[in-house]
Amino acid sequence: MELILLPKKSEGLCLEKIYQRALSKSKELYIVSAYLTEWGIAEELGSQCESFLFIVGKDFGITRKDACRAVMKWLPADRHQEFMVAESINGFHPKAMFWKELDGRCYALLGSSNLTQAAFSTNFEANGFACITDEQFQLASEWIEKVFEVSVTLNETWLDKYQEARQPAGKNGEKGAKPDESIEAYRLPLPAIRRLKGYKSYLIQRRDQMKVFRKNRATSVELFRTTSRIRNWNQTRIDDFYFKMSTLWFFGENGSRFQGKGWERKGRNSDFRELSKSLVRVIDAPFAARDRMVIQEINRLTVMRNPTR
Repeated sequence: MELILLPKKSEGLCLEKIYQRALSKSKELYIVSAYLTEWGIAEELGSQCESFLFIVGKDFGITRKDACRAVMKWLPADRHQEFMVAESINGFHPKAMFWKELDGRCYALLGSSNLTQAAFSTNFEANGFACITDEQFQLASEWIEKVFEVSVTLNETWLDKYQEARQPAGKNGEKGAKPDESIEAYRLPLPAIRRLKGYKSYLIQRRDQMKVFRKNRATSVELFRTTSRIRNWNQTRIDDFYFKMSTLWFFGENGSRFQGKGWERKGRNSDFRELSKSLVRVIDAPFAARDRMVIQEINRLTVMRNPTR
């Protein structure tokens, strides 16, 4: 591990160069920051980055709206959903970056520096930069995924409800106050289940479908993988796929389907090989890249006029 001790730079290493490297060379990149008060990084996120996630905290209202909007402006439009806030976590305080480069090597940057110019230059900060093993990167990815599951997209809707802490005033002004920690930006009203007549039968049916799906999942995935590799695609193979998929998905009590009817007619003669290629790409994508991969593949199938998209 190499130490980066600020304000004096360590043997030519500086945080800006490390961030530039991660943004320009990473295949997978995950940034977590306890809060965000500034964003002045000019380096663009390279197109080589397949999986990206940036999660910030909101405790005490320290994160600034202007800094969040700067990140939203910096990110490409199709990656805005990958900028998130740890909405359901009180006590979110990491300051770290993990990434895997195109050559397969993995790296980590951890320390005290926040994403501010002062933290990058004049503050007294201690950071560590190291090449890590695949196992360590996998461990970090799994930890990030747990944070991801209780986070929400940081967008204008969230910012409208978010309460910043008041900045400290001057010598003659009043001191700023912290907002109520119990206030969350999202308060989703839950339905009064007890008032809904007949809900029990629908819940039982849905749970049964979920059980069937879990049982059939491995077989379904293997069907998609096998179909995606077929070279000679013809009507016989189309009919064979349709029959197998129908058996696994929506026929009788053995099906796990919960959408409305219609696909079995409109989609019967689809190019299931291309559909399978898309599904395999989504399944194999890192967790943080799946939403983006879904969008890409739906757009690809739309261009192909594939009715099964």
